[in-house]
Amino acid sequence: MRSDEAKFVLSAFRPRGEDADEPQMTRALLQAGRDPELLRWLDEAREFDLFVASKLEESMPVPAELRTNIRIGAQVGRSAKRSVRLVLIGTATAMVLVGSFGLLLPSAQPLEGWQQATLEEIAGLTSGQIPFDEKSNDLGELQDWLKDAKAPNAATLPPGLSRLEAVGCKTLSWDNQLVSIICFGGGKAGLVHLVIVDRQGPRNAPRLNAPRWIERGAWLTATWSSGDQTYMLAMQSSRAALKALL
Repeated sequence: MRSDEAKFVLSAFRPRGEDADEPQMTRALLQAGRDPELLRWLDEAREFDLFVASKLEESMPVPAELRTNIRIGAQVGRSAKRSVRLVLIGTATAMVLVGSFGLLLPSAQPLEGWQQATLEEIAGLTSGQIPFDEKSNDLGELQDWLKDAKAPNAATLPPGLSRLEAVGCKTLSWDNQLVSIICFGGGKAGLVHLVIVDRQGPRNAPRLNAPRWIERGAWLTATWSSGDQTYMLAMQSSRAALKALL
């Protein structure tokens, strides 16, 4: 998929990632991960949509018939859907600017290189386009495999992951160092991915009890450091769901 095609598809992307599992949307998100300019555009568009939505939720109740009307409107085709979305955003923008003059939009937090590389890999694992290096429901077996591969291994796991069943693991090379990914089944929330890399950043990097939160496209991530390692937990879900695993 070319970047211009991906941009057209992503113009209908819902900011909280509800449609990220659709095959066409998944391909567009993968292309955004490969194209920095497209990714910046997506981040800005998504943050603006989330900002507008939050202001509308604060200022007015959602009509009971809105969901039905949206579903009916979606059946007329992508062009009509995009037009309706632009009209709604334009109206919402005017309301927000009038009601919140001078309020600044939230700024995007940058991803580090190893985070961007692993999110691209994770997207491929989730869609099935990239295979696991090792598949097993036994976390111990996956950790043994990573040890034999001389890849980073989790010295400690977030408490909530103990409730989930392991699925598989993957390694990739970034900046001449190995990065490990251990994937867990998250039920309705889909796969949960734990990324482990040799410690990144200063010694006072975020801890598990106060991780650094970043959203990119459909993905929400929490990053922290412990000992000689840095961890990132990533999933397509709400902050509350991800926080419950930490």
